[in-house]
Amino acid sequence: MSDYWLDSDSLITAKNGPYGFDIAPSFWTFIERKMNEGIIASSSLVYDEIAEGDEDELLLWAREQRENGYFIEPDGVVQTIFRQIADYVNRYFP
Repeated sequence: MSDYWLDSDSLITAKNGPYGFDIAPSFWTFIERKMNEGIIASSSLVYDEIAEGDEDELLLWAREQRENGYFIEPDGVVQTIFRQIADYVNRYFP
């Protein structure tokens, strides 16, 4: 399993901010390289959220990454751990 999981906000903020595709293409190449190495992944739910927006460079990039298998369907273990994290955040940071 990958060490780091990207959420939709990290990708959208990067695209809209200092790591736009036209400004920092090496950032996106780095993300792709780390995905190929199995270090970074993302959930299929993140892809779904990106796909709800306008067709832009991020969506085109995400489609390519999805075809390469980098947007992964969450399994039971992931859902359980996510629930634990969400419960912790809600309990200590209401």
